[in-house]
Amino acid sequence: MGSPTPIVNVPFTGSCIISAKVGTPAVVSDLPVFAEILGGGALRVPPGDPEALAGALLRVAGDAELRAELAAAGARAIAPLTWERAARELRAVLAAAAGSARS
Repeated sequence: MGSPTPIVNVPFTGSCIISAKVGTPAVVSDLPVFAEILGGGALRVPPGDPEALAGALLRVAGDAELRAELAAAGARAIAPLTWERAARELRAVLAAAAGSARS
């Protein structure tokens, strides 16, 4: 299992998905996008709070059980996020748009 990966003040990033994919627990800014993507698979800290970030990193670094829990929760959260699903959903949107254009 890798080291915690801080992801701070980024509206959306693939970094949290990659971290979860490789089993790295993430520490992220407390932004809705990270809650939506990772659920309980990350510790969230207030944006711009270096003390909270440091505390979360130390907590994760010092607790093997927490790291394992975060890694497992992150993997479960991102499991549905596949390229196949993205392609199916994009195709459905394009098909609907093409059908609407013909009307």
